[in-house]
Amino acid sequence: MEEIITVVGKGKVPVTLDIARFEIELRDVFPAYNMAVREVDRQTEILRQSLVALGFEPDELKTNSLSIQPYYGIKDTSSQSFNGYEFKHLLSIEVAACDSMADKVLEALDACSVQPKFEVVLKSKDTESLIEAVLKNAMNDAKIKAIALTKADGKCLLKVVRIVCKDTLGDADFSFRLSDIEAKAIIRKSCCTDELCPAFVFEDFFAEATIHTSWTFG
Repeated sequence: MEEIITVVGKGKVPVTLDIARFEIELRDVFPAYNMAVREVDRQTEILRQSLVALGFEPDELKTNSLSIQPYYGIKDTSSQSFNGYEFKHLLSIEVAACDSMADKVLEALDACSVQPKFEVVLKSKDTESLIEAVLKNAMNDAKIKAIALTKADGKCLLKVVRIVCKDTLGDADFSFRLSDIEAKAIIRKSCCTDELCPAFVFEDFFAEATIHTSWTFG
């Protein structure tokens, strides 16, 4: 007669970050609405041309959102004062993190006269393979435990009859966000110009999964 054993398997694999997404913000305040409109166009074009000068295509810089809104300052504890119109232009450009392209973007942002604020999101380009690897790792862990337990009881493991994953790996983006200062320190240390360099691997950044498995043995 077949019996059932339930075993928990845990998987853990390091996340390789091979895409660098630069999230850039242009923001300023002007006394009149039409001045804010002209200025956001001017600053955006300066930013775009600084990237084009380094070999990027104009359409590689994407607009994520653009707004121009009344801007109010605090006059005192009970009132506000109208200070003009503030524009916020959020843009992004995505490049390979493992060669000199990320360093080129840093160079362009540093040299750009409008001095935009930015953050860098390092992420994995192949999340499906990452999920597959961590689940395989967890399954192997469960099988090893199941074999050891049944062998200790003098029995043989037969087959798996149920697998339940307790994690929402499909919703994970496996990204790592850096401030502009952190990005400059890490990217410039890791990138080189004469050959491809390894993608970013942080020692404490892992994809993890826990699965509950049931096996027959006899």
